[in-house]
Amino acid sequence: MPAKNNNRKNVIWNTIGITMNSFTSLFFMMIINHINGPDFGGIYNFSFSVASLLFVIGIYSTRTFQVSESKGKYNDTEYLIGKVITVALMMISIFVMILIRNYTATKNAILVILVAYKCIEAFCDTLYGYMQKADELYLAGQSLFFKAFLSVAVFLAIDVTTKNVVMASLSTIAVSVIITLLWDFSRSKKHYTRGSVRAKQMREMFMEGFPIFAFSFLSIFVSSAPKFMIDGVLTEAQQNIFGIIAMPATFVSLCGQYIMGPMIVPLTAAVSEARFKDFKTTIYKMVGLLCGAILMIELAAFLLGIPVLNIMYKIDLIEYRAGLLIIIAGAGFFAVSSVLSTALIIMRKNNMQLVIYCISSVLSIILCYFLIRAKEIHGAVIAFAVVMLVHVIMYYLYFVVQYKKLEKQGHL
Repeated sequence: MPAKNNNRKNVIWNTIGITMNSFTSLFFMMIINHINGPDFGGIYNFSFSVASLLFVIGIYSTRTFQVSESKGKYNDTEYLIGKVITVALMMISIFVMILIRNYTATKNAILVILVAYKCIEAFCDTLYGYMQKADELYLAGQSLFFKAFLSVAVFLAIDVTTKNVVMASLSTIAVSVIITLLWDFSRSKKHYTRGSVRAKQMREMFMEGFPIFAFSFLSIFVSSAPKFMIDGVLTEAQQNIFGIIAMPATFVSLCGQYIMGPMIVPLTAAVSEARFKDFKTTIYKMVGLLCGAILMIELAAFLLGIPVLNIMYKIDLIEYRAGLLIIIAGAGFFAVSSVLSTALIIMRKNNMQLVIYCISSVLSIILCYFLIRAKEIHGAVIAFAVVMLVHVIMYYLYFVVQYKKLEKQGHL
């Protein structure tokens, strides 16, 4: 009997799950701004950004090896124990942070709760890896969808009833734990094979995954740096405003993922078959398509962005119309750089990418430090856009240089 092909289900449900999961913060912010006010919105926006950054520690990019490695270098138990270690590091990191920073009890509680929420998501990434390797990625997509949908629904119900963000946030952990126990464990355990934990293999797994982890960590840091630098300098209400006008950038990021995702296999084939002109043409077409999508988003934001955001978040943002358009442009630069980054990964040119992200991170810290103090929210917007512009220029120049070398040598 031929093996069942789940490709269609995998793609559809994985896309639905990832998309719904990506928009949970948008829905949480809407609820909080309407029920609890802008100060709580600022606290939640900052806390969610911190949790998302620490989430990179939790996943540590080991799922890439887990689903693609076929020689059995690391066993299922080692992946699972590795995830327990990285999730523990997430919690240690947030406790160290709140010990260093002089936050209020409420802000500390929300930070810990959101990081714990992301810890569960990070842990489940390994369970999703078991499903994906068994060609059941659709189950992971369904899990992400149900967790996101029910978390938002329960959060809304609790917040409407109690007017308490901490209680509402705790409810999302309960939802996530229940679905993990009832859905994720039951569907992944049949694909799990218990093995012994070998210290040498564990060390190698962490060492092998470090470059991708560092790359991913800096990627999230660069895109969220203004939020981190606003903390402690501006008010929670101003943090809230920046978070709201930065929210549409999520659409730009998703556009880049949707455009690039289906093309990774054909682009990899083009490089391996030395069809370099086809490769370059496809990359530039994708960049052109992405730029077209960004222009459409900019037009929609210019015409409807502020009125829609005013209604969604119950706050007057009229003076930030220009800031909204600038942030979308900056997000567009970052999305284009992500396309070029994927192209460079396919070309097996990774080391310099880490250097580019280090430069962008340092530049972001410097610009945010001075511009936020001088221009407040507008300074954060300008810093974000300038860093993203420099970032995409560095990526473009690196891509051009490496492509010419590849074309000249005629093979990888």
